[in-house]
Amino acid sequence: MTFTLLSTTFLLLIATVLNVSAQKRAYVPAYIRDTTTVEGRQFTWSKTAQSKNFLMIWGDSVGTNPSKFPNPDLRFNPMQVLDTMEVIYKRCMEMGMINTSPESKANLYKYVIVMYNTYGKGGPEGWANGWAVDDSIGAFWVHPGATRDGGVIAHEFTHSLQAMFHIDNQNPQRGNKAIYDNDGLFYETHANFVRNAIYPQAVSSDIDAHHYLMLEPDWKFNYEGYHFLFHIIQQRG
Repeated sequence: MTFTLLSTTFLLLIATVLNVSAQKRAYVPAYIRDTTTVEGRQFTWSKTAQSKNFLMIWGDSVGTNPSKFPNPDLRFNPMQVLDTMEVIYKRCMEMGMINTSPESKANLYKYVIVMYNTYGKGGPEGWANGWAVDDSIGAFWVHPGATRDGGVIAHEFTHSLQAMFHIDNQNPQRGNKAIYDNDGLFYETHANFVRNAIYPQAVSSDIDAHHYLMLEPDWKFNYEGYHFLFHIIQQRG
């Protein structure tokens, strides 16, 4: 019985060690580690939240418990947002969009989310945009008001996944920049496509938009030309 107990304890210990080693690490962007930046001067672990695949960082102005912040426009519940992101992550995994190979940096680090408009005067402000940090991991920056449902953050997370393609397959001459400078025309359509695949109620454009996919320099065709991608799904899976 003693041998069996010791064997069981040993196996549990090994399993725990393997599980810990497999966990992704929280990656703090270099500009936030830099104490000369607004974000760096305000960074503390008490103003972060984490889930399995994401690290969220915010600034001083909303305090350490932003779910209690008096201004409803800037109030947010970090764990609620992270729970939504994990649902989006799972759906993107099901769609085959996430590189699970051991060589991908996305298996080392958690994706980064930085909250706009939480750093006070002189701090970063905006609505939402996404790409990557430090040629290392996908990231996006988002206003608390853009996290009320999953639509915006699904779109921005798709940009993080697009960036991971370039991080994991870097061209030495371009780093994690897009292979072609005009790739962004397609990236916006693709990000809205993913958003709409996860949240069908977000579909908003008319069917004619797909005729102009990447052919017209207009926001509608750059963002809303996703009907062609749905056609590919229907025809090819």
